[in-house]
Amino acid sequence: MTDWANRAATWAAAADWAADPPPPAASVDYGALPDLETRLVEANVNPETYLATDYLNHFNQITMVLDLSAADRSLLDEAGDWAPKSYHQHFYDSGFKETALINWAFDHAPLSVRELFDPAVVTLDHYIEEALWEARNPACPADIIADRVALINAQIGLLYAIINGRKAMAQDAVDGNFDAGSASQDDIDSLFD
Repeated sequence: MTDWANRAATWAAAADWAADPPPPAASVDYGALPDLETRLVEANVNPETYLATDYLNHFNQITMVLDLSAADRSLLDEAGDWAPKSYHQHFYDSGFKETALINWAFDHAPLSVRELFDPAVVTLDHYIEEALWEARNPACPADIIADRVALINAQIGLLYAIINGRKAMAQDAVDGNFDAGSASQDDIDSLFD
């Protein structure tokens, strides 16, 4: 499959994933509330992106299980029947007090954010499912599982940056330049444009 075909398949899957019907929506028009930003912050929703990092908990636990399973495959029992879960479903299942607000915010997140977020989630789901499949094969070397976990963690980091908006992305750019050890003045100036 060509790179373009892979991208098209990812976008198609993202469109299907994003189109999952959410649980019943709240009847409150949160957008009309004068204290919306305060309510979002109190619910741990980024007021710039309208996304919550708590969604990453769905991925963090399974990643930890995969990481530990490289050394002890019996730990894969802890993976149970892990499956991809939509943003709406995660919060609906979580029992959060502000689930309706969190899901409303997700539905009203800027398109530019969702265009990054949705395909990144689909990719992460794929990475995890692939890693689980490989880890359940006793012949799969531990270093392959460790490589998959590193890939998963990088994708979680990308989602974290998307959820936390420009500030997190700018910090990632700074960190990347220092890690590379060769930040040019143009690179530094671009952080302030």
